[in-house]
Amino acid sequence: MMHVPRPITALFISLTLVLAAVGCSEDDSGSSPAPEAILEVGISSPSEDIIVRTGQSVEFHGYVEGGESPYTYQWDFDGVRPDANQKDPGVVTFNEAGTYTITFTVQDANGVELLDRVVVLADPGAFDAQPLADIVSPATNQVIRQNTALTFQGSVSGGDGPYSYRWNFHGAAPDSTAKDPGSITFSTMGSYTITFTSTDSSGRTSTDSVTIAVNSPTGTYWTAVAAGGYHSAALRSDGTLWAWGDNTYGQVGINTTTDCLVPQRVGGGADWTAVALGTYHTLGLRKNGTLWAWGANHRGQLGTGDTSSSYTPHQVGTASDWAGVSAGTLHTVALKKDGTLWAWGANTYGQLGTGDRDDRLTPVQIGQGNIWVEVTSGEEHSLALKSDRSLWAWGNNSNGQLGTGDTVIYDLPFQSVIDNDWAYVAAGFGSTVAVKTNGTLWDWLGVPIRVGTRNDWAGPIDSGMVHSVVIARDGSLWTWGNNSFGQLGTGTHDDSTLPVQVGSDRNWSGVAAGYHHTLGLRSDGTIWAWGRNDSGQLGNGTLEDSSVPVRTQ
Repeated sequence: MMHVPRPITALFISLTLVLAAVGCSEDDSGSSPAPEAILEVGISSPSEDIIVRTGQSVEFHGYVEGGESPYTYQWDFDGVRPDANQKDPGVVTFNEAGTYTITFTVQDANGVELLDRVVVLADPGAFDAQPLADIVSPATNQVIRQNTALTFQGSVSGGDGPYSYRWNFHGAAPDSTAKDPGSITFSTMGSYTITFTSTDSSGRTSTDSVTIAVNSPTGTYWTAVAAGGYHSAALRSDGTLWAWGDNTYGQVGINTTTDCLVPQRVGGGADWTAVALGTYHTLGLRKNGTLWAWGANHRGQLGTGDTSSSYTPHQVGTASDWAGVSAGTLHTVALKKDGTLWAWGANTYGQLGTGDRDDRLTPVQIGQGNIWVEVTSGEEHSLALKSDRSLWAWGNNSNGQLGTGDTVIYDLPFQSVIDNDWAYVAAGFGSTVAVKTNGTLWDWLGVPIRVGTRNDWAGPIDSGMVHSVVIARDGSLWTWGNNSFGQLGTGTHDDSTLPVQVGSDRNWSGVAAGYHHTLGLRSDGTIWAWGRNDSGQLGNGTLEDSSVPVRTQ
């Protein structure tokens, strides 16, 4: 069978800025379960649109994670066979020529419903010379705790059977020749790139891979990081939120304006699920769906209805259905659980997407419908992904950061780049970087330009003032751009137009970029930081810059 690019490989709601805000001191509290993840739904097999020979069979599998179980499932096979209500309906044979749109719909116990689609073209003359190997379970890269067991399952289609199989577990377990090798326990911390290779009867091979990052087994550890202009934040496994660095406007959230050189715990709650940092303001999302804000507010970026700064978290309105948030320099953009998009704060360059240039002191809905799944905001521009993985942009475009090829300011969301295959996107100070679903890396100031020739970028990705950071599929961490303060982490101050690897480790699971500093989260739950440190944003107890990663306390 032949694979054809499709608009979306998995429908999900995600957070653009990775969780942030860790404390200035040691956390001696006990561990507790990680916060509930937002519902993710997708068709994992086949993972994209395909062309098959008439009479050929295709194996279907669904992917579901997060949300609230139990789930209800519904497959619509467009008349090829009766509908199915199980997650993995198995093999479907396409005996009649035609184009079939297959839909997989999931609803969780809270009534949140998401769907994914794949198109199958049955053609009597179609023939795919290559088999296609798919890792069906686990369907995505994962971060797990040490001694956790995962079930591995493979699928192969196309080519000529019978097939042979080989799994390489990267040292976590012996190789296997079974299509479904079953349960594998990861007993050692680190990052493992698992590969599944299928060979057909004609000797043609196909390989798929997934990366598993294994965390610390006991106690509390860091689970996510975020960076603002000159301050940083992170989450711990016990649901606590911590922050450090510049605190001029109270953006650390500890009721003072004194800079913090080590992480400080924010508030007394242990139910934080996400955090987003602007230049001088911070927002945090709690498990109950409420949104909280603190720090500078002179343009209404806190969304609290006034322009008074706050040194401690204050709730944004009364809504309890927020799903994701991103903070720009003086504005904020957020998602609700129903897929609607909202914004508030400064609007000088149309960065709120309201069609005018008026500031907003409280959240206002922007765009159309409830099909938004990811948001990111830069200095004065914003971007969002729709459920079809199309990319929309608005706001300041003086550097070409909207990707339109011109410098025209746009004050309403519009599809700036025609492609519908964007996996991750991050807005920097005046630029944009992104990773496509095919693993290619893109950067634009004018129009999107591919960065290098590699196609193994996995994300997450982030961008600061004039530098960017991304993780590859093998767990290695890479940076590029300006290096005046050592923010590339290479041990020098040499700039680089292409990604350069930070050290040789392959156990990175999270990244964040501030104006001139960078944070990296390792799979062992430790945070490492490098670059500018004049406000303590590296969190290592000093004010000294570092051109190599130093551990955050």
